[in-house]
Amino acid sequence: MKHPKNILLAIFVSLSALGFSRDNWLGLYLNGQKIGFSSSVNTPDKIGGQPCVRTDTRTFLSANLMGSLMTIDMASTSYVISGRPVLMLFSMTSSGRTQKLEARFGSKQIDVAILGGGPATKKAIPVPKDGPVVDDPVFALNSLKPGKKSVLYVLDPLTASLVKNTVANKGAEDVIVAGKRSRATRVDIEEVRGSTKVYFDRNGKILVAYGPMGIEMRPMTKAQALAKIGLTKRPDLASASAIKPDRPINNPSQVVQLTLRITGRDLSSIPSGDHQTVKKDGEAWIVTVHPAETVTGVPIEEARTQKPEWTKPSMNMPSDSNLFRKKAREIVGSATTVDAAAAKIHRYVHELMSTNPGIGVIRNAEEILKTKEGVCRDHAILACTLFRAAGIPARLASGLVYQDGFFYYHAWIEAWNGGKWIGVDSTRPERGVTATHLKLAEGNVDDAFVFTFLENSRISVLNINR
Repeated sequence: MKHPKNILLAIFVSLSALGFSRDNWLGLYLNGQKIGFSSSVNTPDKIGGQPCVRTDTRTFLSANLMGSLMTIDMASTSYVISGRPVLMLFSMTSSGRTQKLEARFGSKQIDVAILGGGPATKKAIPVPKDGPVVDDPVFALNSLKPGKKSVLYVLDPLTASLVKNTVANKGAEDVIVAGKRSRATRVDIEEVRGSTKVYFDRNGKILVAYGPMGIEMRPMTKAQALAKIGLTKRPDLASASAIKPDRPINNPSQVVQLTLRITGRDLSSIPSGDHQTVKKDGEAWIVTVHPAETVTGVPIEEARTQKPEWTKPSMNMPSDSNLFRKKAREIVGSATTVDAAAAKIHRYVHELMSTNPGIGVIRNAEEILKTKEGVCRDHAILACTLFRAAGIPARLASGLVYQDGFFYYHAWIEAWNGGKWIGVDSTRPERGVTATHLKLAEGNVDDAFVFTFLENSRISVLNINR
């Protein structure tokens, strides 16, 4: 069964935050089929007695994921003074679950509160010095001349993290929209998850935008945008984002080392270490995946002392709560080594969880434990929380996994065994990960779930060791 991590949801959240549809409506298309809409309205307002611009946005998405219907409804309200955000209120609902965020922007840090089906999480995000934090990357166009670039940051409410954007004004260019050629100004927006091309007419209105994986945004009337999305031939996000290598990898569970050549994306940000080695080769990247083997007999206390920072609670992972400390003690029992405890936690999560691809929000481990369902991302969040509650250093990992001839987006965890980081995948009956698990990011939610999306990439299989 495929267990794609919902990286696409982060992309749609990112697109909805770009503000392309100021006082307008846009249709969202994937592979030529309408899957939703985005709207945004600016109104003058006041906050703290100061004049500001209030922007209300809504993005609705309806598509299949792993053959099941998934709908997402996102709404946000932002208050902006002189082009700088001061307050954002965000809400995202999917399959009856809701994730909410409140962000207050200061000169030195952004204070964020997240509520996602469990206890509220608070975090402070330092304001970067190499570029301003803005409500909309296109805002940079006000002062950006053709041929110039600008670096700026946008808050991603899904992961409660700042995402670096590089905005480039490419100048005048012809674009064909609905069979008609038009002269437009092209603006490219690059960030770690992908790139977006936006075309504006001479009046500064959007003509069309092209995002990762063939996502297209087209202007339309309110009635057209709100028109019911057909129930037939709905595109599947897992299939649409899957990558087929140049040759099949037979019996992937038996692969102990896999060497890949990847072209089409800059992979300088992906991890290189115990799990895999990453090297640049001209315009390509050579990735050799060689998962570390489990070492038995290492005491939990020894591992915890070595990596105490990875046993602490973080966003959506309340490992210090009485609930999870008690649950971890029940699961681990008398086990005192990392290997023995890891086996028990893996088995517990694997047997507990059932698949529900329709849940699109990133949830708190407490809510996941209560409902006992979700996708690979939910498996990973719950398992990581239990590992940390048991005193075992653990972190999230996300990337791709090979299955049925394709690489699909996926999530798992890594546990520190006293000498190396060992992969643990609770979506599978086997505890360890294989050499077909290609890692793209690691860490807590705000790091592991913001990574390079391999759009337009080619994966060539160079070597397979069994």
